[in-house]
Amino acid sequence: MRFAATLVIATFLAASSLALGCIGLPFKPGEGDGRFKWNNDNPVPQIKWEAGAYLGIRLGKSRLEDVVKKFGEPNWSGEPEEKTFEEDGEDEILIQYMGKEELEGPFDIIVGKDSKVVKAITIYLPKSEKKKAIISRFGDDFYEVASWQSLCRKPSTDVSDDEPLSRYPISMVYPKLGLYVSFREDGSVIHIGYLYKCI
Repeated sequence: MRFAATLVIATFLAASSLALGCIGLPFKPGEGDGRFKWNNDNPVPQIKWEAGAYLGIRLGKSRLEDVVKKFGEPNWSGEPEEKTFEEDGEDEILIQYMGKEELEGPFDIIVGKDSKVVKAITIYLPKSEKKKAIISRFGDDFYEVASWQSLCRKPSTDVSDDEPLSRYPISMVYPKLGLYVSFREDGSVIHIGYLYKCI
């Protein structure tokens, strides 16, 4: 009788595993942490990303000449150490502006080396800027991702409500505005990032 029951249970588990494999769940058990993690072989659908603008410079539309016309000659420009948009198949140019008192902080701009199209803008804010001020500025229609997660996928729960992980910096993602805000564990903001598409 015990053998028969064990056989039934084993058969059920095998069938369940087969069924789950067939439907291709987008998650798989985390290794050693008891959590579920997204299976990149079968990812969830990406969110809709609306490319935004910063001080009249439109991501994915404006070009290098528009940037120079708006802000003047940069303090520095050259090839970045790492590409921001690897999948684009285009080399990038990093442009840096500093010391412009009329702006909220130093900022970097990434443009395509051949297309000269603006792909990303990163503004470095004073450390005194806090998460509460960001929500007041951009609204509460955001979700949070950890440093190791893609901006393109909305987690089922806010990262800040999760158990402690080596997850900082955390990013507040505003897909309808085409931006994210990265902040430290103490709630202070590191930077605001505008992207022409999510990564």
